[in-house]
Order: sequence, then C-alpha cells, then structure tokens
Amino acid sequence: MRPASTPTVAQGRTPLQGKARPPGTTRPPARPRVRPATPGDDASLRCLLREGAMAGWVRLALEREPSYFDSLDREAERHDTVVLEEPGEDGEPGNGGIVAMGARLVHSARLAGAPVRIGYLGHLRVAPGRRLPRGALREGWGCLLDQRRSEELPFDLTSIARDNLAARRLLERGLPGIPRYHPVAEYEVLAFPTGGRGRATDRGRGRPPDGVQVEEADPGDWARVRGLFHSRTGSAALVLCPRHDDVPSLAAIPEEEGEATVRLAAREGGEVVAGCAVVDPSPWRQYVVQGYGGALRWARPLANLALWARGGARLPAPGGRIRAGFLTGLACRPGREGALRALLAEASRRARERGMDTLLHGEVVGGPWAQPLATGHRVRRYRSILYLVARQDPGEVLERLRRGTLQVESVLL
Repeated sequence: MRPASTPTVAQGRTPLQGKARPPGTTRPPARPRVRPATPGDDASLRCLLREGAMAGWVRLALEREPSYFDSLDREAERHDTVVLEEPGEDGEPGNGGIVAMGARLVHSARLAGAPVRIGYLGHLRVAPGRRLPRGALREGWGCLLDQRRSEELPFDLTSIARDNLAARRLLERGLPGIPRYHPVAEYEVLAFPTGGRGRATDRGRGRPPDGVQVEEADPGDWARVRGLFHSRTGSAALVLCPRHDDVPSLAAIPEEEGEATVRLAAREGGEVVAGCAVVDPSPWRQYVVQGYGGALRWARPLANLALWARGGARLPAPGGRIRAGFLTGLACRPGREGALRALLAEASRRARERGMDTLLHGEVVGGPWAQPLATGHRVRRYRSILYLVARQDPGEVLERLRRGTLQVESVLL
C-alpha cells in the first residue's frame, strides 16, 4: 500500500525516474517540439517567411500571401511542412511560438521516361536571432521525411545558392541523422527585364529574324508547342515542369485573380517553330524587398537611374515587391533558335502589360536555351547547385542524373 505522504502522478506531480520529485527540485525545462504544421499555423508560417529574408546586397523575402497552405496547393500535388515550436511561458511544450520551419513539395516528374513523383525540399527558415537547438535539425528532417508516401521516390531534390559555401560543405559532408546531399548539376536562372529604355531589341542588336510572328497560342498551336517540348525531353534523365497540358498550367486560377498564364506560339513560314508559357505567380507567391545592404542603402536612387538607362528593372523601396514572371514550357524546333528572340520580346511585352518587371528562365548550365535567349538582351544570371537528397546511397540513379539531360523548371524550385 502506497504511503499517504507520497504524492502520485494523478495528484499532479511529475515522477522523477519513477519516484516522487524530492522537495526543492524543479521540473527540467521543456524542450522545443518538432511537429507537422496544421492550417492553424498559417499566419505564423507566413510571418516566418516574411521575416526570413535572404541576406545579401538585396534582402529578399519569399512570401506566400494570403494563405501559405493555399499557395502550396497551387504549386504541388501534395506537400508537408514541419515546424519547431518553443515551449510556452508556463514551461509546457507546444505553447510557444514557431521559430523554424521546413517543407517538402511533391511534384509529378519523369525519370528516364517513366512517370514518377518526386519531392522538393525547401522553405527552411529560422526566426531572426534564433539558433536551432542540438538535435532539432535531425528531428525536423526525420519528421518531414517520415511522411513520404510509398508511391514517391526514395530521394528528393533541392537547390542551394552556389555562393553559400558554408552550407554546401556542411551538407555535402553529411551530418549524423541528416540525409546526405549529393551534388547533381549547376543550375542557372536568367533574369530578363521586361522593359526600359535600353532594351536590346529596340536598338536593333539581337533583332528577331524577319518572318517570325508571335501570337497567343490557340489549342492547336499549343499542342504543337507541347509536341516540340516532348520530342526534345523524351530521352531526358529527369523532367520536372508544370503540367502544361492542363488549363491553366499550375492550378485552377479563380477568375477574380485575373489571367495568370499566357501561352505563346512563334510561327515562321506558317509553321509553329517555338513557344512558351508566361506564368505570373504573384496572386499566391510574392518576392518582397526587406532592405538593402552596403552602399545600396543610400545609393539605390542612383542605381535605379543606371538600371533604367540600361533597360534593367528598378530596385523598389524596402517593403516593395519585385513582380517576377516565369518562362516555362519553352520549346523550339532544332535550327530555329533565332525565333526565341522574337518569343522573348513578345513574352516581355505581355508580362509588362500585366505589371511584371522581370521574366525568369532556369535551366542546367550548358542547357540549350540560355545562349539564344540571352543574345542581344540584358540579363542577370543567378547560379545554384541542384542536389539529390537521400538517406540511402542513391547508386546508379545519381550517376544517370549527372550524365544525362535534366529539364528542371525554375517555377517549381
């Protein structure tokens, strides 16, 4: 029979190694808790994205307004997000604020011609001034990757800026309990200004060839563009792009949000020789300048004057958005690459009419379209490294991806 003086768990005391806590001792501090995110976390997740601007001369934040979860629903077939939550002031786990997050978005893709589902890891954010406690990264990845479904590939993709050497070295070396990051290829995003005094095509340099006409694609034209795309990517090691056979490309866009996708076809001699879609994700995904570093803090007006003279997009004031659209589904008949200049000129005009100041196109370095697109246009290039992330040795898959052609579109990264 238990002595009457010994408190029980039912009486509200926490046992210490199976016994009553000695007088004068306190409960050990609660640890931060890793858990799957829920719709009730939406506001906290959007706040964390807003505060988690990328460091550099331009502190740029990726935001997902007005709804984090609705935004991911538009871009992925399914998705999982995990959060790190601090204990509350009462010391109870799970009552504090969210201080870190990470997400895995699942997309349809083709691997060596076979339809598959693959995850993309991203949205890793830590609240300003906070450091992840020991073991939190391992627990977070474990929680996230444990939600992988049986029909999904046993590895994921992600990308890290090429200049982020510290993170790359750490993750490539491998940490206990953390999936290994295997570099696959160098990736490049080209940023084209959509207007300005100094556009190269307005000055005649890089002028599109005569006889090329670019118009909005009707269903028949778009089917021919998709045929060009599939003929070039049919033998690719990996194809990861929006489902352009759907209308519209990324998701069903409510009418009140306007036309988020424009499809274009370039004709030469009455034949469709090239085409692409222009996607404006601003209704659900935004790029917001949180501030500037270095000399740009005071020299931004002068920089904008120079950018205007050269045809570049201006740098908005802190708190302003950069309206970036994406070229996606780009295809061209072999030997007709000159038509891409006309296609880019018309895509820029359409984007500018819709308020976009920049068009982005991404491909693996050495891909087929960067050079013909950049000819005669001012362009900024941003490079990163594509990684295959796996708990187990990926074996031959990794080598096939490194040797093969990759069609990975930046709108999904």
